[in-house]
Amino acid sequence: MSKRYAWLGATRKKAVRDIASSCVDAWLRDWCLQYELSEATVEEIPLISLLPEEYATWVVEAEGGHLLTALPRNRLDSFGGHLASADAEQSDGVAAELARSAIQDLLIRLAAHARQLHASPATWEGAWHGAILDPEWGGLGLQISFDGFDLVLGMDRTVIDAMCPERARISDALSNRQESLAQVRVALSAVLDFGSVNASDLADLRVGEVLVSERAVGGSVALRAGDRHVFNANLVRAGSQFAIVAAAPSKGENR
Repeated sequence: MSKRYAWLGATRKKAVRDIASSCVDAWLRDWCLQYELSEATVEEIPLISLLPEEYATWVVEAEGGHLLTALPRNRLDSFGGHLASADAEQSDGVAAELARSAIQDLLIRLAAHARQLHASPATWEGAWHGAILDPEWGGLGLQISFDGFDLVLGMDRTVIDAMCPERARISDALSNRQESLAQVRVALSAVLDFGSVNASDLADLRVGEVLVSERAVGGSVALRAGDRHVFNANLVRAGSQFAIVAAAPSKGENR
């Protein structure tokens, strides 16, 4: 039996639109010579109201997921000419080929957000997949509009779940606390309680003068990570270097 999907909620639809909008913006920046004059909008549309035979369609289909992009066939030449800021009528088919390449690249970029979709875009003929068309099964249609052109984007619930999961992917989660902490660098310092000195001694301090601490080697130091006191330790020698021996966790408020 096929898995029954439910309607997508407004929050996840907006998240998918935001991903698509970001992808389209980067795509236009790379493909459109007059990108600074282009402003794209991404809006939800009912794909079932469109006629697939009127569109040039490319699909990525892998592991049960379907993602498509489409453009009206009669706009391919003008779309390629627009990208290149050239006269499409004198391009001898080059403009249409540029449009095809650009649309397939957009599909690849969108598919990259759904990790299981690694297949290459393929030209699609015939009816679009029902799982994309039917919102009841979680399908979603988006229209990308800019400079008088309307690109269609369609995806099924499998793609949406991969692109914008309901919860964090288990593979994305850090496996344990130690792995999480291993990725964080902090400044570590050992603060020695030097004892007290006369203020006049500090006022008259000169380069080369020696102040002798009241603390002996082996005395206590405060081990700090950033501005937090995390451990109590003892100062010792390790050959020609100073070292500390952790004594006990700090119980202070700043830990």
